[in-house]
Amino acid sequence: MSKVIVTRPNHDLTTNYLFFWTQTALDLTQTVDLKGTRANKQVFTSVVNKIKPTFILINGHGNSNSVFGHDDSVLIEVGSNEAILKGAITYSRSCKSAEILGQKAIESGCKAFIGRHCRHC
Repeated sequence: MSKVIVTRPNHDLTTNYLFFWTQTALDLTQTVDLKGTRANKQVFTSVVNKIKPTFILINGHGNSNSVFGHDDSVLIEVGSNEAILKGAITYSRSCKSAEILGQKAIESGCKAFIGRHCRHC
């Protein structure tokens, strides 16, 4: 059985939209839902290490080096913990996250990193 983790911070308009839109996907899967304040680095790291997910969906803000959880706290950052994605397919709905973080995650063993690489964000 696939093991899936989804982060769903909901502290502003953009993350609120992603929070509610993702509910449809959750209804179709058996998923660990890190919603609201649980979308933080400590909980995320603990759950990833415990269940070794095959798919990780990250919702939130980001930049070329990082993706953020609740209240824009760092969830994954280049040079810090990108290897946490090793063995998983990761879909990051975070601006610019594919630019550098995606590449570094792949180099650290992430099976696939789907993210945004936009210049206008």
